[in-house]
Amino acid sequence: PLAKMLYDDAAASGFEVGKDLFICSFGNLDFAARLAPPLSSIDVAYRGLGEAVGEIMLEGFHINKFTKLLPVSLLARGSSLKPSGKAAAKSSDVQLQQA
Repeated sequence: PLAKMLYDDAAASGFEVGKDLFICSFGNLDFAARLAPPLSSIDVAYRGLGEAVGEIMLEGFHINKFTKLLPVSLLARGSSLKPSGKAAAKSSDVQLQQA
């Protein structure tokens, strides 16, 4: 995965993830918590995402524009913690839009 390559390249360049460089992924994949330091990730409610896509499909794709806010959360782990132990970012919402 790309995150692992970033970890490796950072180490080869003399940078320490979580101290010199903050990294955050999207999707909270299984490997994220196993990296050293553990990879921070945006956790997505995939069921809600699937339901939103299903609604659009049932409408026959004739919707010109739609907006749906889905909850996400930041799982702050060692890859994005400041030395004080505080997360470098906060939880938010993700907005899906069709143009």
